[in-house]
Amino acid sequence: MTKDLNTLVSELPEIYQTIFGHPEWDGDAARDCNQRLDLITEQYDNLSRALGRPLNVLDLGCAQGFFSLSLASKGATIVGIDFQQENINVCRALAEENPDFAAEFRVGRIEEVIAALEEGEFDLAIGLSVFHHIVHLHGIDEVKRLLSRLADVTQAVILELAVKEEPLYWGVSQPDDPRELIEQCAFYRLIGEFDTHLSPVPRPMYLVSNHRVLINDFNQPFQHWQNQPYAGAGLAHKRSRRYFFGEDYVCKFFYYDMPHGILTAEESQRNKHELHNEIKFLAQPPAGFDAPALLAHGENAQSGWLVMEKLPGRLLSDMLAAGGGDRS
Repeated sequence: MTKDLNTLVSELPEIYQTIFGHPEWDGDAARDCNQRLDLITEQYDNLSRALGRPLNVLDLGCAQGFFSLSLASKGATIVGIDFQQENINVCRALAEENPDFAAEFRVGRIEEVIAALEEGEFDLAIGLSVFHHIVHLHGIDEVKRLLSRLADVTQAVILELAVKEEPLYWGVSQPDDPRELIEQCAFYRLIGEFDTHLSPVPRPMYLVSNHRVLINDFNQPFQHWQNQPYAGAGLAHKRSRRYFFGEDYVCKFFYYDMPHGILTAEESQRNKHELHNEIKFLAQPPAGFDAPALLAHGENAQSGWLVMEKLPGRLLSDMLAAGGGDRS
């Protein structure tokens, strides 16, 4: 670097993130990143453990590189992208201070980077408080398309999403519910909410995947998913229930709250009540009843889930549809 770090930091438009390895700037950072880092690290560790190796991580809108470099310190191979040269200059200087890290930083546009990604190039993508700017520039449908592609070519995506209630110029462009940007993806789960320096309105953080069920105590690929329990079941639950089928498991994921306010209070309570009852039954089945093993379960304010053993056999409804059942 031809300039020292102090000069590069002074040239930043904003010290948005904690400067990695330099606590002398902690008081100047617009956002304390450590709480979000704890949650991101937890998800990184879960996926790394499931895949049996350190991860290749793409950090979209990496700013001053705090999350990129923190994950690189755990052994991740990182590519950080930001459209501001000043941010990338700081990232590269910090990477030079840590020559053992596998971290590369590039100036680029997120839209172009996602379009050029190859499947499997990265295991995990991170996009923290950045996609609302793309919504403002290109619209909701384009960002839905970008996030679908991002989920297609990675194993998992971590997103912190701004919301329209924030009193900023881009607020009017945002969807009524940030989940509208990710509801087309197979699996998404709220994992946290965080305050910002801009307003008292918190921003949600979601874990998203088109390939895996991502629960803290269960992280496995699924073979297919559907929003009805069996063919011909209809959509009585308004797509608020998703079913994921792995090689040896079934995951039921019920939303208690949906974008567009489509669930009534009664329907929300029914989802919660039926899921709780099934968890209770599987946890303590009647003596002598051969129930599938309960592998994992949990819930948050928006959703609940259970994962159970998949027993061999065929659904009666499938056999009847195929003409293989005895209707007498």
